[in-house]
Amino acid sequence: HLDKNIMGKILLTLKKKYKNKCTKNLGDIINVIKIISCKDNIISNSNLNTIFKVRYQILTLKPIVGMELIANIHLIFSEGILLKINNNIRIFIKQSSLKYHNYNPEKNIFTKKIGLKDQEIQKIKDSDIDRDIIIQFKIISLKYEINIYTCIADFIKIL
Repeated sequence: HLDKNIMGKILLTLKKKYKNKCTKNLGDIINVIKIISCKDNIISNSNLNTIFKVRYQILTLKPIVGMELIANIHLIFSEGILLKINNNIRIFIKQSSLKYHNYNPEKNIFTKKIGLKDQEIQKIKDSDIDRDIIIQFKIISLKYEINIYTCIADFIKIL
């Protein structure tokens, strides 16, 4: 319906269409923030819908090699840990990158190693790595496939 709140309706339509989508060029579209301009509207010949030319601002996250990010741990395996950002970016940290921790299969966590030096303890915050812990990591490789970025990262520290 065309009424005085048309801009709000257009913004809502854009959010439904693009929010949480992921493209190779833009990365993960976290949100559609606002409409910058709305020009020219026409009526479609094929279905009589009103079509608007709209410029809008979006918030995105596109991973690149060397980027440092933070995320919650999603899953823990003996081979490493899996993190997810908005379901469209998946990050795997290999066990070899968790050099201050050992995998504990009984608890399915990475426990801190015994006998660490003070500077090493600062990186791990004297903590085990368990689900829902927030960690900082650095992307070392990535690929885009079927609307999802898959990244390999190095562990930096527990936050």
